[in-house]
Amino acid sequence: MDLQAKYVFILNFIIAILFGLGFMFMPDILMTMIGFSGEADGPTAFRFFGIAIFGVSILCFLIRNEEPSNARQAIIKTQVINFVLINVFLLIFGDLTNLMLWFTIFIHILMIIAYGYILFKK
Repeated sequence: MDLQAKYVFILNFIIAILFGLGFMFMPDILMTMIGFSGEADGPTAFRFFGIAIFGVSILCFLIRNEEPSNARQAIIKTQVINFVLINVFLLIFGDLTNLMLWFTIFIHILMIIAYGYILFKK
């Protein structure tokens, strides 16, 4: 079975839109679920993070049907870097006893593998 970029972009779109909307409109709930405290400006920061994730979801939706190109490859590479960096920060600053945090890390690892496969397949 050949994993096509279109389906990875669609999966990324679905995951990103759910998390993006969640962080924008329910930051306190999601912060608690992944083990971050809701002190001071935490909810506001998570709302901005949600807006950024929402933007990524739109990008993935719009690029899903494009033919292979340098621009599409750049987007794929950027997504790999984004997921790696987010995981590094989650592992450094997150509550590693929290199951939701590990679920998020697991989703990111799956996306890294999927995008990596597209990058390195011939």
